[in-house]
Amino acid sequence: MKVDELKKRVENLPRYQFIILSGGSLVMHGLREETQDVDICVSDTLAKDLGIFGKEPNEKGYYELPNGMDVMVGMEKINSELVGDYLCQRLEDILKFKKARNLPKDQQDIYKIEECLAQQGHS
Repeated sequence: MKVDELKKRVENLPRYQFIILSGGSLVMHGLREETQDVDICVSDTLAKDLGIFGKEPNEKGYYELPNGMDVMVGMEKINSELVGDYLCQRLEDILKFKKARNLPKDQQDIYKIEECLAQQGHS
C-alpha cells in the first residue's frame, strides 16, 4: 500500500497513541513507494481501547486486527520521530534491525536508509 492508503488505515486511531513501524515508516519517510502491510506499536491506553489486552499475540509478538494491521504494545520501547504529523520508527533503528537480519530483501532498504541518513549528516 502507498502512503495515502497507509494514512487512511490509521486515520481513526488517536494520532499520538501509535507509532508506524518498519516498512510503513519507510513509506512515510519517502524511502519506499509502498509496503505490504501495516505494523504499528500502540500505547497501553490504545491497546485497551482496541480490546487486545488479555489476548495472546502471534509468534512474532503482534496482535492481528480485523482491518489487517499488526499491532504490538509498548510505545516506550520504540524510538520514534515525527514524519509529517505521524510518529514513525526512527530510520537508525530500522537500519540496525535490517543490517542484523541481512536478508536479500533488506538490501535495497539498507542502501536507501544509509543514503538518506548520510544526506541528513548522520554517519
